[in-house]
Amino acid sequence: MYIGLSERGVYMRYSENCRQLFLRSAEFVAPMLLGKLLCKKFTDGTVKKLRITETEAYCKQDSAAHSFGGKTRSNQSMFMSGGTAYVFNCHGWQFNIVCGTVNAGEGVLIRGVEGFDGPVKLTKGLNIEKEGVDGTDLLSPQSTIWIEDDGYEANYRTTVRKLGENKSADTDARNKKWRFILTL
Repeated sequence: MYIGLSERGVYMRYSENCRQLFLRSAEFVAPMLLGKLLCKKFTDGTVKKLRITETEAYCKQDSAAHSFGGKTRSNQSMFMSGGTAYVFNCHGWQFNIVCGTVNAGEGVLIRGVEGFDGPVKLTKGLNIEKEGVDGTDLLSPQSTIWIEDDGYEANYRTTVRKLGENKSADTDARNKKWRFILTL
């Protein structure tokens, strides 16, 4: 775990010491990520840190999850250990944080961050694409994308998930209150 100082006081970069947090279910991790900072280091060395404002959980046996039909070449990162990045294309690249143990197939979609409302706008704003990010261990000190906690106290509300054009999701999946929105 890396600890430093920020304008809010002490901040912590999630590292291998925090793996246990990400080995929990996506339903637990999704609201926990609200208010945290999604950080990306660019090739020129600059770092952009944006507060996570909206998340959505995709859990085991969830017909709306990409893992529901089992492991494929395109979704194999979703079956890695919690704390791994999973990037997929649906009207543009979208970024997830894998949750649970290896083969759990759970993840949290980062739906929004400060300044970028929507998962595709977020990935465009941070230049996140499948190549170079998918399968990345977000807890590795060498990772160019990671999560930080700067002590921001997050309040949130829950709502039913926005499943867009996911026609295969059953009624139960559509009615889950697994979408979490930061309230100010």
